[in-house]
Amino acid sequence: ARAAALDHDRGLTQALGRAVAGTYPYRGALSEGVPVGIIFDGQPDRLTFVTVSPSIPAPVPIAFTAVSVSRDDQGLAVRQLALPNLEPLDRVAPVLVDSTVIAVRFRYLGQDLEAWQDRWDMSKEDSLPRAVEILLGAAGGSRGLEHPPLVVPIRTLTP
Repeated sequence: ARAAALDHDRGLTQALGRAVAGTYPYRGALSEGVPVGIIFDGQPDRLTFVTVSPSIPAPVPIAFTAVSVSRDDQGLAVRQLALPNLEPLDRVAPVLVDSTVIAVRFRYLGQDLEAWQDRWDMSKEDSLPRAVEILLGAAGGSRGLEHPPLVVPIRTLTP
């Protein structure tokens, strides 16, 4: 049982890490009425971004996919939407739900290598963060388990 749980955690971590590592500075808007800009919204409990390597690949090749990762009533929820598209990402059914995840936390590394931030707002920033830290808490025992943080570098330059 422990080996299966570790394998599950490793697969989830790899899927999230691959998607975040593929972050691309896509200019657009995810819904009508929102100003056009680089799609990246980093909150402490939610991350929305555009990637070239989504967690769950589409059945047909798509260059850019908007991704939202958050925790909802059923656990960790990953939503994806092929771009360009004006359908609100938060209304799209999740492509992945993991009920074993009871907490998710994100932090963002700015240009100053010592300064991790709890939020990354593209209306105030002029570039993507250098890295994203993902911390998952999973159900297990009476207190739950906190996994070691996953730090994913973002290697794309912002135009």
